[in-house]
Amino acid sequence: MTFQIRKEERSVLKKNRTNYLILFSLIVVGIVIASTFLNPPKDKIVTPKLEIKKTTEVIKEVEDIKKDDIQQIVIERGQPKNKKEMIIESFSWTSLKQRSPSGKYIVEVLNSKGEAINREKVDQSIFFFKENQTGHYKLKVSHFENNQLVSFGEINFILTPPKNSKPIQLNKYVMKYNSKGKCYRVDLPDYKTAMKYYVEIYRDKKMKRIVREIWSDKSEFCWHSSRDGRYYFRYKYIDYWGGRSLFSGSSEVIFPISPMTNF
Repeated sequence: MTFQIRKEERSVLKKNRTNYLILFSLIVVGIVIASTFLNPPKDKIVTPKLEIKKTTEVIKEVEDIKKDDIQQIVIERGQPKNKKEMIIESFSWTSLKQRSPSGKYIVEVLNSKGEAINREKVDQSIFFFKENQTGHYKLKVSHFENNQLVSFGEINFILTPPKNSKPIQLNKYVMKYNSKGKCYRVDLPDYKTAMKYYVEIYRDKKMKRIVREIWSDKSEFCWHSSRDGRYYFRYKYIDYWGGRSLFSGSSEVIFPISPMTNF
């Protein structure tokens, strides 16, 4: 009886020892796994480098994307022309991605305040803009797509006064008498942007002794005088925007002794 009890005790002790060994093994394995996560090998884990872009670069990329979506055509500006008080600008464009299905374009011109001052429908890829007010402007080209106005592209431009050329020097000639005006008349070249002409008349060739100044709204001037002889004059013109040309070279005029030809 005593032997049987001791045998059972030894069996229980053996079983407990086995359980302790299993528990110890599990604890060791757990420690190894935990240490691996807490202290990973440096040569096996590679941390990817993150490319951090500046805010300005990100904004620029967004603007470029928006520009690509809108700017589908290249708008070219021609040489400006002038007529009296008007500046005439020409614009043309060629579609890069698509063209208006209807073949018609909507062209808008905005002033520096963003106000639309001109809006036209054109059938061809060319547009003429006439304006006498100088300053900053923007031209936008659009078309209708699915009943919505879609922008093709735009261009900023500046209207500036024309560059006035130097007036032509006139050859010497005898002034003729105008019976209607009872004066001697001289015809001047007609300049497209000229609004007024200013003439200086001198008695001597060196142009030291000025005898008269004349303002004229036309490309001609009339001189009342009873003295014959040789005189010298030069002129310049003033445009609509107040710009003045240079003076012409001096020209010699000869007064006849008596009135000669009526015209």
